[in-house]
Amino acid sequence: MCHAQFHFKVVLRHIQRLNDDRWTKTIIEWRPRHDAFRSRGRPPTMTTSTGEITIIIGDFNAKIGRGVEGDSIGAYGLGERNGRGDRLVQFCVENNLLIANTFFKQHPRRLYTWRSPADREKKIVRNQIDFILLGLSFKRYMKSTRTYPGADIGSDHNPVVLDFRLKRFLRVKREKTAKKIDIALLNNPEKKKEISSKIEKELEMVEVPVREEDVEKTWNYLRTRITNIQEKDIGFTATNKKQEWMTKEILDLMDDRRKQKANPIEYKRLNGIIRKKCREEKEIWMSTKCQEIEQLQAKHRKYQETILRNDNNEIILGVKAKLVRWKEYIETLFNDDSPCFPPPIDHILNEKAPAITKDEVVHAIKAQKSGKATGPDKINVEILKLIADNESRSLDLVTALFNKLYSSSKIPSDWLKSTFVTLPKKPNA
Repeated sequence: MCHAQFHFKVVLRHIQRLNDDRWTKTIIEWRPRHDAFRSRGRPPTMTTSTGEITIIIGDFNAKIGRGVEGDSIGAYGLGERNGRGDRLVQFCVENNLLIANTFFKQHPRRLYTWRSPADREKKIVRNQIDFILLGLSFKRYMKSTRTYPGADIGSDHNPVVLDFRLKRFLRVKREKTAKKIDIALLNNPEKKKEISSKIEKELEMVEVPVREEDVEKTWNYLRTRITNIQEKDIGFTATNKKQEWMTKEILDLMDDRRKQKANPIEYKRLNGIIRKKCREEKEIWMSTKCQEIEQLQAKHRKYQETILRNDNNEIILGVKAKLVRWKEYIETLFNDDSPCFPPPIDHILNEKAPAITKDEVVHAIKAQKSGKATGPDKINVEILKLIADNESRSLDLVTALFNKLYSSSKIPSDWLKSTFVTLPKKPNA
């Protein structure tokens, strides 16, 4: 599916292209003079190749009006056609194009794209002058076209949205970005105390010490309770923050600006403040990233990309083939065919190893760096540090679990899974 949103003022503001740029070529054509559609050299549609989609978009300052015109103009235009509208229709007919805005029946408020300054309650002056032109052969892929008068775009033109679905092209599967727990909320002392109390309440029902047969069960219970607290009581980071440099202050200003849509003066003032703050925050973010890059370049030596080869010294291509090769390499690396002989121990020691103390557990947890990615268990180290700070029953449970793992040699199945990360090394090393 291709869902393209176009915002017209003078030129294109935003377009979400198809999954593969090879399938789309967009031409932006806007000339405010009367010769807007007169030929100047090669027509714009002649610059596209076979198999590509031609989409011409913009503020044409032309009125198409109601009435069907061959295959190029639908029956649901708005208003009456003017001279520029005639030239636009002629341009479409000559270049085998259609005007998508005119093919779908909508309420008039979903058709007009520009509101005149002379528009009043008793004298409505609203025109349809922004259009999406599309090749006739792609008419069957259009699903709907409409405008959004209330959109927060800072323009006297309304955005035009085209729902355009291409079934004949392969749909690219995009992996979903893993949600991150908003650990920054723990910087608030009240929130930190609330989460700490919640953990204590959830874990107080577990028996201590842990029995050998309950190691797997205890670990699963501990992991499930902590992850549930993270997701329900802390929550995930906001998804409406599309840029890393975006701050909560800017998002709040955007909400205020959206409420002032009917007040152009206040809307313009807030828009100026938002643009200024965006520039400032982006500059700070860029400077921080540049400093980080410089530090990493000074710290790590440069390396060349290595090529993965098989036993016959042939280059391996494809993700699946590479995974198979890595599997073979790991199996060979850890394979030990040597005979297994019992160690020459004359006597067996009955002495027990010293138990792991709570102080050792606290030290190990606090030694972990904050802000790191979670492992397969999805437990953030900041949550474990809350347990270490309290030194209450939850810490007793964690210590008892570690001691039982140490003494019984029974390890939860989650801990037996490993993730191998391939790091390129210097050639011929």
